[in-house]
Amino acid sequence: MQQVIHSAASTSFLNTTKLDHAVWKNTIYRLIDQQHFHEPVSDHAQCRLGKWYFEGQGAELFAHKPGFRELDGPHKRVHESGKAALHAREQGDIKGMVEQLKTMENASMQVVHCIDRLLESA
Repeated sequence: MQQVIHSAASTSFLNTTKLDHAVWKNTIYRLIDQQHFHEPVSDHAQCRLGKWYFEGQGAELFAHKPGFRELDGPHKRVHESGKAALHAREQGDIKGMVEQLKTMENASMQVVHCIDRLLESA
């Protein structure tokens, strides 16, 4: 019974992080569109996934699972490139903004892939 509860809780949490991840990216696009360049944006250690990965039960429960160790790099790139896109747009560098958004989206696909791998093993 404990295993079923643990698996269901892990699955729910990981699916929630995928949704949070999409919401975070949408925030970047909204801030760019509305030209709100100075609104605070969380880094990869402050969001729900980052807190779980660095401070929560992530490492304790999933460090040995496929996808866990591979998650940190792309997750960090999502946040860094999203912030860099905001900065580029603020500076009027549209080409730089687009490049950073492409980097953010590519890294995002890697994050989702890693989370999906964790879901398979939950």
